[in-house]
Amino acid sequence: MSSFKIIKNIKNLSKHKNIVMCHGVYDFIHLGHIEHFKEAKSKGDILVVSVTNDKFVEKGLDRPFFKINERIKVLSAIRYIDYVVISKSKDAVKNINLIKPKIYCKGPDYKILADDTNGMLKKEVSAIKRIGGEFYITKGKQYSSSKMINSLSKNKDQIKFIKELNISSRYVRNEFENIKKKNILVVGEGIIDKYTFAEVLGKSGKDPIMNYNIMSSKSYCGGAISIAANLSNFCKVDTYISIGNDKKNFRMIKKSLNKCNKNTFFKKNKSSTPIKNRFVDNISNQKFFGIYEIDQNSYSADDKNKIIKYLRNIKKYDLIIAPDFGNNFLFKEVCDTLKKKTDYLSFTTQINSTSYGFNSLSKFKNSFSIFLNEKELRHELKDRSTDIKKLMKLISKKNNTKHIVVTRGKLGSMWYEKKFNKFYSCPAFASNIIDKTGSGDTLYAISSLLIRFTKNIKFSLYAGSMASVDNLSDYGNKKILEKNNFIKSIIYSKAWKNSFVRVETFKMRSNNSIFNAGL
Repeated sequence: MSSFKIIKNIKNLSKHKNIVMCHGVYDFIHLGHIEHFKEAKSKGDILVVSVTNDKFVEKGLDRPFFKINERIKVLSAIRYIDYVVISKSKDAVKNINLIKPKIYCKGPDYKILADDTNGMLKKEVSAIKRIGGEFYITKGKQYSSSKMINSLSKNKDQIKFIKELNISSRYVRNEFENIKKKNILVVGEGIIDKYTFAEVLGKSGKDPIMNYNIMSSKSYCGGAISIAANLSNFCKVDTYISIGNDKKNFRMIKKSLNKCNKNTFFKKNKSSTPIKNRFVDNISNQKFFGIYEIDQNSYSADDKNKIIKYLRNIKKYDLIIAPDFGNNFLFKEVCDTLKKKTDYLSFTTQINSTSYGFNSLSKFKNSFSIFLNEKELRHELKDRSTDIKKLMKLISKKNNTKHIVVTRGKLGSMWYEKKFNKFYSCPAFASNIIDKTGSGDTLYAISSLLIRFTKNIKFSLYAGSMASVDNLSDYGNKKILEKNNFIKSIIYSKAWKNSFVRVETFKMRSNNSIFNAGL
């Protein structure tokens, strides 16, 4: 039914039926709304609900949370409502004059006219009285949609960022489809992340120490292994990974990399794969100390020659990803060799208790991209207070690096491109943080891949941030990204998805006609 016919139908009904009208944003339908509509309908024969169009909603940068036709769909499914119309202005005056209801209803939160700070209610009350109608306030329990939405969307920066992306779900799928045949090489050191859960027994009676009873333990593959495993679900991945000569861990490593195209291992004969054992309180789930089993001097001159010889003979790749965990596998000659093999070399570096003071960015000069956190950047430049953008520009110039990405914890991530002197930032999206181990690696894996193959840097940062969310919600690298599920987690972000909804005129069902007064 056309808009003209629908409004004509409402006017014809008004000759024989009592029309009741409500008006609002209705961004988040709750029980209070249902009770409001039920009582309003009881005051007449036909209930018409007027809805504020998106461009007139003045409730903050992130509002409306749901786009206009999403709100219409919900309202049209409520059995008390007969017609839904869209307002041509931020108040209901035009629709009151057009529909000429007998009664105009507002909810209990409008009891005090003094709270009408913008004067819209005053205009609406005057409009209904001019046409001989009645203004009525329903008596149900008072709720606040805005408070509910704000509690769900505490970080407005997230919503704003998602809306500004201005891409479709098809775009997301196409971007990941376009990279599935790309050939990637991951070069780095494998790590075993072990978690030992223990209960506190209390202070020793003989020594000034705390005693713990070990309850259980679990190990996961980390380092370059988890990066390669995550990437293998998105493109063709070969690996060259340094591990130890321990058979038990090797079985787990091979299983983690079973989706990779080709796996080549450099086995250190005299040591095991590095193990980072974190002890976790069984009740609070808080880590209380760690024990590392790492031989940082395990690469002999003969080992280094073998590594260089292999890398000199590798084929051409679309991208080489080289994560450095500070355990001496990515020594300077390795980095120099990799630079000669590709124009697209992506590094990440970590400063931790095993590499503090020894892991310098100088060996990563002339690379395509470098990923690091803010602490590592400031440590490299010996600067605690200078603006982060100035430091990113400085390290980019110093290292002659095209792309610099710095992660900043709860502040999200920031990207700098040297060629165009451009910055982009992305907010953090994680809320349920259990363990930070491996989250930066997951972000690095996805963002470095997309920065190489897509022109949309903001999307690259967003996808990387979303990739780290699942990792943060559990211990270790328990969850490996699965392509289809990961894409769904991106495109079903409510605020992001609703940014691209097209406003249309439609009829929901036989007794719920929609008059789109805004088109």
